[in-house]
Amino acid sequence: MIKKIVNLLIFVLWKNIHLLPRELVEIWQVLEFKKIVQHASKNSILYFDLYKNIDSSKVKKIVDIEAFPIINKKIFIGHPAEEYLCLDKYRPSYRNHTSGSTGEPFSFFSTRDWRSQYHTFLTLRFL
Repeated sequence: MIKKIVNLLIFVLWKNIHLLPRELVEIWQVLEFKKIVQHASKNSILYFDLYKNIDSSKVKKIVDIEAFPIINKKIFIGHPAEEYLCLDKYRPSYRNHTSGSTGEPFSFFSTRDWRSQYHTFLTLRFL
């Protein structure tokens, strides 16, 4: 019950984050960034290798993320999917392909849940 309430409060905060003062938004961004980096480093060989020489605990402001490498499609193309997917939670069920309009087609995995497919599309459309 408490977890549901906490999740609801987090959802309401996230939904209205654009209404908060900039300082609070940046604190939120740093906290979320650290969670994502920790999860990726813990569950993905590729991200572990990319982030192994970077101390994410030193990220105090959003500008501090400049220490992290810029990720692009070429990094993923050079590695098998098993190295960059976080398979602990997100078990892929099928492979999608981009059209290659940027010069090189790209494959990515998605679940059968349409919300996940839409989120995957939004995440990967600018790679």
